Amino acid sequence: MKVLLNKEHKRVLSDATELMFLSMSKKWEEVLDKIKKPNIEGSVISSELPNLIRKELEVYISNKDITKIIYDYNLILKKIDNNDSLNDSELGKISSLTDAYSRLGMGQVSDWFLLLNTISYNFFKDVQIISWGMVDHSSSYLLMKKEFFRLNPNAYYGIHSHDISDDFRISFDMHQVIRYHLSWKRNPEGGMGVNFRNPLKSSLNELLEIREDS
Repeated sequence: MKVLLNKEHKRVLSDATELMFLSMSKKWEEVLDKIKKPNIEGSVISSELPNLIRKELEVYISNKDITKIIYDYNLILKKIDNNDSLNDSELGKISSLTDAYSRLGMGQVSDWFLLLNTISYNFFKDVQIISWGMVDHSSSYLLMKKEFFRLNPNAYYGIHSHDISDDFRISFDMHQVIRYHLSWKRNPEGGMGVNFRNPLKSSLNELLEIREDS
């Protein structure tokens, strides 16, 4: 399949990939610095937050394994730049990443950490890279929701909220298109889930295109 992305798609995908690599490498200061904060008064990054995350959400994945994941994702980005075809698995990895990145921007913090577990499982099956207990009740999660996103523990922004960056809507739209394409490809008879509905543009950017190889 050929995935046709414009420069905004590529920029957002590159940002999401870099954030994932930094998260896996436990560089939490850099992770928090790169997340685009909501456009609201009082949104801050607590100086104690990186250490809290490091303490509570320890990453167990080895540097060697991180290198493999980075290599594979960079290979996907390179194939996109070269207009090479992607297989279903590669397309699915982009879908998972862009979904989690858009959710992070809306304040759904635990979905970002869940992504790291999912990617780890896809690569290493029985490996689980993060041991967090209940993320939603950890001090780091609650602090991030309160001070960084200015949200109550169970609240989050809608994808159309003016308070979040349009980058997260671009990411969500990418996920929508890929999810739709793969769902109909795997189940031509269709289904009732949201993944079978036509993607509706939420960002100012155009939707990406996917073309099956002839």
